Amino acid sequence: MLVDVGGGETGRGSPFHGQPMTDTKWFFPTTQGGEESGLNDPGIEFFRQPGALARETLQNSGDASDGSDRPVTVTFELLELPLEQFPGGDRLREVIERCRDYMLAPCKSEREKNENGREWFESALKLLTEKRIPVLRIRDENTTGLEGGEDEEGKAWFRFIKKQGSASMHGAGGGSFGIGQRAPFAFSRLRTIFYSTLTREGQHAFIGKTILSSFREKQQVFRPIGFWGVQAGAANGVQAVRRGEDIPEVFRRTTVGTDLYIMGCEANGWQTRVVDSVVRHFFAAIHGGLLVVRLVANGQSQELNKTTIEQVVETRLQEALKAAGSRKGAQKEVNDSLGVTRYYLKALASPVRGQPFVREHQKFGKFELYVTLDPNAPSRTVYMRQPRILVHERTQRVLEGYAAVFLCADDMGNELLRGLEDPSHAKWDRERRDYGDRLLTEISAFVRDSLKELEEKETETPQDLPDLGRYLPEDEALRPGSHQTGTRVRTNRVIEEQTARRQQGQRKERAAARPRRQGHAQVLLLPFESGEEGAAEGLTAAAGGQPPGVDGSGASPGGGVLPGVDAPDAGVSRAGVGDTGTEGPGPESGPFGHEGPGSGMQQGSRGEVGTLGPEGPGVIEWQGTQAGPGLPVANGGQGDQSGGMQGPTGSSAPSAGTGPGLRGLSQAQVSFRAWFSPDDQTTRLLLRATRRGRASLRLIASGEDSDYELQVASAIDVRTGDRFDCRGDRILNLTFDAGQRRELRLELRPARRVALAIEVAHGA
Repeated sequence: MLVDVGGGETGRGSPFHGQPMTDTKWFFPTTQGGEESGLNDPGIEFFRQPGALARETLQNSGDASDGSDRPVTVTFELLELPLEQFPGGDRLREVIERCRDYMLAPCKSEREKNENGREWFESALKLLTEKRIPVLRIRDENTTGLEGGEDEEGKAWFRFIKKQGSASMHGAGGGSFGIGQRAPFAFSRLRTIFYSTLTREGQHAFIGKTILSSFREKQQVFRPIGFWGVQAGAANGVQAVRRGEDIPEVFRRTTVGTDLYIMGCEANGWQTRVVDSVVRHFFAAIHGGLLVVRLVANGQSQELNKTTIEQVVETRLQEALKAAGSRKGAQKEVNDSLGVTRYYLKALASPVRGQPFVREHQKFGKFELYVTLDPNAPSRTVYMRQPRILVHERTQRVLEGYAAVFLCADDMGNELLRGLEDPSHAKWDRERRDYGDRLLTEISAFVRDSLKELEEKETETPQDLPDLGRYLPEDEALRPGSHQTGTRVRTNRVIEEQTARRQQGQRKERAAARPRRQGHAQVLLLPFESGEEGAAEGLTAAAGGQPPGVDGSGASPGGGVLPGVDAPDAGVSRAGVGDTGTEGPGPESGPFGHEGPGSGMQQGSRGEVGTLGPEGPGVIEWQGTQAGPGLPVANGGQGDQSGGMQGPTGSSAPSAGTGPGLRGLSQAQVSFRAWFSPDDQTTRLLLRATRRGRASLRLIASGEDSDYELQVASAIDVRTGDRFDCRGDRILNLTFDAGQRRELRLELRPARRVALAIEVAHGA
């Protein structure tokens, strides 16, 4: 039901005072006992980020292109509108007062009033008492205008003005959700927008829209969304002013296209925010001659087109870096936005080999990749579809020192990718469509293969690496599998030119040679999918019943090398003293202590103190070996508690979950492997601890999957059925015996293949 809540436009606030014309008003429908709304509109809050205004409005203008070879031109211009020219200004002020009273009256505390918009109400009412109001006009040209009448639901006018959540008006860009129309309201201090359009058929339309809160008037409660226009009867509701002569001159279009008037915009710094958003998201569209953007304020004009875009980016980059000063965080933010855009433009203008990489896919269309090589480039790829608007970025460490632009350039692929975009058009989500996983996998493979091709080309040229010799062994023996003929002569001295290692002068006395210890290879365990080269079977059952990486040599099993953590020195054992004490060096034999009898057996002793008392003498051994008695270690505290003791008979050690005083494991003491099981859509995680203890683990998406924020829904031990507490991206309070393996079945959100890194959140 539509109710007239105000009289006709007369007196101050009416631009039509004294004119014989159609009666125009602000109209708000009643709730009719239905749902009421506060000031916090979800659609508006969604678009409060600084770049949203330019991104959404420019995309809408691009969708309305007239199809000519002329670029869509959008002008942002700051105006000052006299209050008397504000359509329905007095009535809008009355409604805002009603909203304030209705929303704040039930609040019992000052805090509650602030949370329900008191500050906004006061600011809006103050603004409506000023003589002039700042207005940002966004005008497009070489577009079709908003075509369609009041009741043509399939046309652009109805979708854009009256319909919320309806996808794509038209065009290659096409909003996927139809909520971008809310973006301008987030930047209006009055939450009010006026629209004026002129179509190719010569049809005018002018209407206002405001999104406030519910309010009470004349014993009725009204909805928060109201329209300024003409009431054409109760059945037809509010309509736009359609006669050109009835539209105030300041709002009337004279050329085909659409104007948005953001009433009460925030004037401070608006040009910088718009420029940064435009060059960040639309650099490719501007470079390709599809879009021109102008900014006008205080009689000065700035234009971004295909000939000026590179210079504008460079100028803004230098200005932003100067403003950042010595703050490293601010500098990084600038370089990650404006800085990388400079290299993307270079890739488009001068791609390596003079042309993009191209792949034609039967189901997904045509892919293009533009690449530039530069030592200072960010090693990052930006992804976009046909409108040439940035969707998201991703790093693939296949090649260092590159910048790449991926473009899906045809109608078929563009339509498929549009279906994967989230409401903010900031990423492609493979879960949104059943084809999403395969399409994004194909795109990722194309980008990776193209970069690998460049990487292989680059490495064909020999490179001189300074000081490489210090990291290479001297030629004391032939490499395994190599062949050499002739007589082998050992020289007395190796010169610097051969090894790049600085030689010491000859000395008569030489230090006694230290016995060379058996090296223990550090194995980097990377995530993989089940079924790849039989790797999954190797995790659960190694040859001879031993865990993976354990052989007769006594070498440490290959563990997942966690990021940023160096493995402990092989052959060092430590004796713990207490929570506040020190650890002293133990016997220098194997990675965990003394090397005892038995082929390849490792055993050691570690005296450690937990929160409840010391751990006495004990041993650490690999499964499938026999243990001898451990070396005695002095207790680090009082008491005679035995922890993890295992005698020569090889009897089981007590469960780590039952022993008191468990110490936290460090990053280097936990190794892992992870793989995705497509059968049940879960991730499997194989963990192993080098000693008895406890740990909480944080799961991190790594590599090209680093954009994903992981949530661990559940973690279950496959062998025991134990469930572990999970909070966010963490698995809490895992306990281990020395050398124990745990295989966990994880339910992650999102439920998909993702490369994992693991951080020991609770360490020793």
